[in-house]
Amino acid sequence: MLTLSPLRILASALRRRPSPAATPHRFYPLNTQSHPTSKPQEAPHD
Repeated sequence: MLTLSPLRILASALRRRPSPAATPHRFYPLNTQSHPTSKPQEAPHD
């Protein structure tokens, strides 16, 4: 049960703000048009 705790937190964090490795096809193309590899976390934040 204790081992599932950290795993759940990680899953939640990834779902809340997907990393470039999680879903690159989601905001990667949009970010490239705005600014090439400048702030990949700023695109999904919007």
